[in-house]
Amino acid sequence: MSELKGLDDLKRALDELTQDLKNKVVKSAIRSAAKPIITAAKANVKVLKKPTTYRIAGLVRDRIVVTNSRIHTRTGQVGLYIKPIAAKGVTKGAKSPLDPFYYRFQAGGFHAVGSRRVKGGRLTRKANLSSMERKGKIRFIPGDDFIGKAFRAQGDAALKIFQQKLKARIDAANRRK
Repeated sequence: MSELKGLDDLKRALDELTQDLKNKVVKSAIRSAAKPIITAAKANVKVLKKPTTYRIAGLVRDRIVVTNSRIHTRTGQVGLYIKPIAAKGVTKGAKSPLDPFYYRFQAGGFHAVGSRRVKGGRLTRKANLSSMERKGKIRFIPGDDFIGKAFRAQGDAALKIFQQKLKARIDAANRRK
């Protein structure tokens, strides 16, 4: 992964801006830098071959977007997520065909347990799952980390875009003063 050069100059220029304007400038630069990652993630995601009542083919791919992180409101840091989300106003849950909540299972994998109930709380559930897997009662379906692959592939390009856009947006904000 490459490093940003000239970061000290950018930090000094950012410090001259007000906090509100600084947040807008940084978020805008991060959103621009996320575009190649989103494009690569959309290319990497597996698409449902046969749609069902509650699943639409290509929904996960179509709903990958950049969303705000709540870290910003709590700690003052600027953060964004790249993930599939439901459209505004859509009912969320397993029976909603417009909610791509299942991307977590697609990306991270899951234990195929069927109708079996795996007992245990927060501490013992993992042990029970691995025990049942060793016995052959259930199996783990590995995920395909399409967002992580996209980040690893496009991280350098995103850093370059971030640096270019941040500089351009800082200059534009300083001209408006």
